Amino acid sequence: MRGAMAIALWGVATTLQAAVQDVKCYVQLQDGQKVVLQGTVPQGSDPVAQFMRRGREMNGQIVKVREVIECRPSGLPFEHQTAREQEQRQPR
Repeated sequence: MRGAMAIALWGVATTLQAAVQDVKCYVQLQDGQKVVLQGTVPQGSDPVAQFMRRGREMNGQIVKVREVIECRPSGLPFEHQTAREQEQRQPR
């Protein structure tokens, strides 16, 4: 019985992991600042829409995203040179 329960729980965890993806986006905020935002988005969802909705918290306030310049899976490098440079400079 324990083995079956462990397999069932592993299946649920695997399904949940597959249901979201880690994404990073190079964005311009409403205040003009360009930053890299990272987060998880539901599999099959538009990361641009997700990051536009979320914004970024700074000093206890949400700063809205003006423009999403580029989004990539977290494990892949950005195509834009300025995005790669910002990702290297920006603390995580």
